[in-house]
Amino acid sequence: MSDVLAAMGRPGVVATLSEPSEQAAIAETAAKLATTKPLYLYRQDPSLVRVRPWVRTSPMNVLRELGVATTFYPDGPFSDMARHWAQVRYCGALTTRTRGVSTLPQLAIGDTSRVVHHHKTAQSEHLGIGFAMVVARAVLNSRHPGFRFQAMDAEVALADGSALGHSVRSAGSSLGRPDYILLGTQLRAGRFHTKIYLLECKGTHGEMSRIRAQLAKASVQLSTLRIDGRTPPGLMVATKLDTAGISCHVFDPPGDENLLSGAAGEFDDIVTEDPEPFLFPRRHPTYLDADIHRSGEQLSDEEIARRRAEAGWRSEELLRPIRGAADILEVPAERRRWLLQMLARSSAFTSLLYAGDRAGADTYFPAWLRPEPPTSGQLPLDDDVSPPPDFTSIRSSFRLGPDLEFFGISHRMPLPDGRVLVVRRGVEQQLYGLLSEHRLARSFRRARDVVGRWRTRSGRQNLPADVGADGTGILMEVLDR
Repeated sequence: MSDVLAAMGRPGVVATLSEPSEQAAIAETAAKLATTKPLYLYRQDPSLVRVRPWVRTSPMNVLRELGVATTFYPDGPFSDMARHWAQVRYCGALTTRTRGVSTLPQLAIGDTSRVVHHHKTAQSEHLGIGFAMVVARAVLNSRHPGFRFQAMDAEVALADGSALGHSVRSAGSSLGRPDYILLGTQLRAGRFHTKIYLLECKGTHGEMSRIRAQLAKASVQLSTLRIDGRTPPGLMVATKLDTAGISCHVFDPPGDENLLSGAAGEFDDIVTEDPEPFLFPRRHPTYLDADIHRSGEQLSDEEIARRRAEAGWRSEELLRPIRGAADILEVPAERRRWLLQMLARSSAFTSLLYAGDRAGADTYFPAWLRPEPPTSGQLPLDDDVSPPPDFTSIRSSFRLGPDLEFFGISHRMPLPDGRVLVVRRGVEQQLYGLLSEHRLARSFRRARDVVGRWRTRSGRQNLPADVGADGTGILMEVLDR
């Protein structure tokens, strides 16, 4: 176990690729699928992304991103243990390979010869999320320097018309919604700027043909949201897990990434305001919508309505709904402020839940979505359940150096040799205080300072630990007791 944890903090690189030959192959795959499944018609074919040949990361970085991204488990007596297991189950799955003296160590998947197919599928899906987050942040940090991007579950954000809705309804299509929304914020020189990206994460142990099919599917999933008549840009990242090295294929259907800008004081007002109830208007895409969307044109709602009226004179076929396609969710211009409020609250909810503070996280539900207390006959929630005797979790604090203290939750699990594996995860202590007090604007500013100090700290690569752009942190240790 000590050897595994030492490897967890060891840095390595993953190859990042966005190649014209694969771009064409993905478009060809999507077009072929559309001949038998019309829902593939409503898509935007991928564009190339300017990427470096590699992105630097570590297994701890990947697992922390995965842990934060998968906090949205349903309420229940074992949900905190489920969140914990989602993060630690792949400890030891990643290793590094070095080819040649001058080559940087490359992250690779460990020996999978004894991993059966359905477990490989789960591993691909979950590690695909972690690597996609790492790569997406690298792309967006390069594209938008000075912005801090926070990820939140898009199915929760879009299915109910709320970023924090309890029940998640089916999207009406087997392809569903994109995996995540990335909210970027910049607060500088008395102004605030926000950007929005959609993210679809894929992963496989298979060949390139599987990658192409996955990204063809992603090009449909990233097409189901419009803001003020425009489609947000979407990153699609497919991770190929290989024992020789891990590679991530990145493409970017174009769109308008700007969400809202204004005076810095206005940002404080927006994110502290309790959002009012609102449900997304929905409409089912037609064959005309598919033609317009696939062309890459960014048309206003008025122009689309005009073309629909013109098409009605020419052919009813163009206005026929596409069978099996997901509804398009429409956010009108006057609801940009509402969307920012909901996404900002969702980011705070995610961070506090990652730190094990379910009660604090629940305070970020708008009043009209706040959970009801359990009634008789319901299972009690996490805090009222005694955990199994070989698994304990307590609220605690931990340090990552002299100037970085985190508050959150500590999980202890006994090892066969009598020692104990301790996994600590949480939010930087001052940031945690700001989130608990609903000082959201200050928390956005504080998070950047936290990750900046971590990145400049000497010796951090020797620790099985990681700190993210949202101020979340994780540390794993093996103790005698």
